[in-house]
Amino acid sequence: MHKFYLLPVLLFVCINLKGQVYDGPESCEKDYTDGGVFVSNANAGNIVKLMPGGNLVSFASGFTSGPHGLELIGDTLYACDGANIVLVNRSTGAFINTVNLGASFLNGITHVGKNLFITDFSAKRIYRLNTANNTFNVFASTLTKTPNGIIYDYLNNRLVYCCWGSSAPVYEISLSDSTINLLATTATANCDGIAMNCQGEFFIASWSPNAIKKYDPTFSSSTTLSLSGIGSPADIYFDLVDDTLYIPNSGNNTVTETDQPSCFNSVECYCGIIDNTQIYPNPLSDHLIIENNGGFELFKMIDARGRVVFSSELANSINSFSLENISPGIYFVHLLSGKHVRTIKVCKEK
Repeated sequence: MHKFYLLPVLLFVCINLKGQVYDGPESCEKDYTDGGVFVSNANAGNIVKLMPGGNLVSFASGFTSGPHGLELIGDTLYACDGANIVLVNRSTGAFINTVNLGASFLNGITHVGKNLFITDFSAKRIYRLNTANNTFNVFASTLTKTPNGIIYDYLNNRLVYCCWGSSAPVYEISLSDSTINLLATTATANCDGIAMNCQGEFFIASWSPNAIKKYDPTFSSSTTLSLSGIGSPADIYFDLVDDTLYIPNSGNNTVTETDQPSCFNSVECYCGIIDNTQIYPNPLSDHLIIENNGGFELFKMIDARGRVVFSSELANSINSFSLENISPGIYFVHLLSGKHVRTIKVCKEK
């Protein structure tokens, strides 16, 4: 299923909805407190919010060179605005602070813990910003290709970014020493955004052709999503809770919302056996039991924002983990063995 939210065409409607239309949408970011989706309008210099049901409301305005990429951490929405990162209050839309990185054109953005990683499209750099104290540094420089969309791959503890240009490549970058390795050379040009689902599959938006491709975790194969109305797709976003991909189409002022079957389309929780490995109870209590008979080496527990809340090595026997400090909610348990990943959705009750 895919839906489109179109720019109003009647003049009086546009006047009444000033600040509430798409105008060069560049990035999407889910707000799990109310189910809304922040959308940056690069041409209009503002951020609007798509509410459940399709109502579009004003959120924040006054940006000077964007905004482009968006990233939500806690109660702060971080927005790329030219050389600056603008901190916006999640609830009110008020500007909290502006951090000038001395960059040329900040575009893609992701985070790992308290650190933001931001691509500088024009200068071919990646910056790191510590959100605890707003200090920053150049994390990677003199990149051979133009970096665009960037995502934190929590399953492999690395950054993955796609590039602009012909036969646009995809790279991984080490968080420990910023070493860069080529993952794939795509058959597309001008890749803009990248997102990842709970199975470790990647979605990449390209302008030539106008398309969204889904790649397997090793980038050895890909399929093109069957979608209409895609036009210059920008910084895409995958909603891990509802298994939904949001696509801001900067070329035709729409946002495409498409359900994806690759994760779990239901929020129901269940006990399960994966490759002879049993996980229980589910819903969770204060303990999680993993009877590892499948040769898995590691498990990670991920929340709805893609944050690792628990991680541990696995023994080839019964493993018991205390979850007393884990908040109630929906989580994904990933079982890993080399590049092999299996996933189950779990719930922790109040």
